[in-house]
Amino acid sequence: EVPGPKIIYYFSQGIRSDLYFSGDPGPAINTSGLGMTSTRFSRINELFETPLQTLADSGAITMFINTEGGLSQGQDTLRHMASQTGGLYVGGTDLKKVGQLLENWTSAYYEVSYRQKIGMYEGKRHKVEVRVKRPGVRVLTMRGIREPKKYRYFNKQDKELYAIELAYRGDMHARYRPVDASFSKLPVRPTVRDVHRQRRVSVLIRHPAMRFDHTYDVFSVVIESPRPGELGAIKSVRDRSYQIKDGNLILRETLNPDKGYIWAVIVVDRETGQTFWRRWYFPPRVKPS
Repeated sequence: EVPGPKIIYYFSQGIRSDLYFSGDPGPAINTSGLGMTSTRFSRINELFETPLQTLADSGAITMFINTEGGLSQGQDTLRHMASQTGGLYVGGTDLKKVGQLLENWTSAYYEVSYRQKIGMYEGKRHKVEVRVKRPGVRVLTMRGIREPKKYRYFNKQDKELYAIELAYRGDMHARYRPVDASFSKLPVRPTVRDVHRQRRVSVLIRHPAMRFDHTYDVFSVVIESPRPGELGAIKSVRDRSYQIKDGNLILRETLNPDKGYIWAVIVVDRETGQTFWRRWYFPPRVKPS
């Protein structure tokens, strides 16, 4: 838990309403046989749906602040973002007044908890409504909560995010995980071969607790790591399904030997959420002086 109010201040002039809501004209498409062309439209706001939903589910209150106020062509888009996250839009060119508004809105902060009756852990959303008896009071709160999910209800995006979280943070600190997750370390070591300008690494996937009749999702995540303990960008994420009865599974990756990497292998039982995983650090090779 992070102590204190969970408030995010987002300063922006917004996005032009015609582009955000109506669409950004794309290249013309020739409609064969009809003697005409049509134009593709892609609504930009669709790109914001998942990030805004994540903000709404986080429990934080987001303040969308526009210091151009009514002069900005994007104020309607910021109002829309605020409504989608349960946050607040604050606009104005007088920074002193804007600061006073923010101070007034954040002067009282309460945290309320309750025990939720969970069903099948399918990740369904539940509406949250907070009412107060004091007249003239406006309440900002999250609009809903999403119940935790078992791994069997994870979609492809959920699974990939879970694997990346494990690769970066480990099982003790991964914040995005299925409710039924349990963890075991893979008792294996990778084989490493430097061949010319390539570093080839491979590992045999096995664990005594892996069940013959179950199907597993297998993830291979490679992260740049210039120095031990320092994590950089993701180089690659690969996934596949695996059953022990199909024979031995050997994962392989090709790395640049002049750079440092962390290689994480994550194996998850699709039915139970049991997770077998491990990560290794491969330092850059020492160049002769």
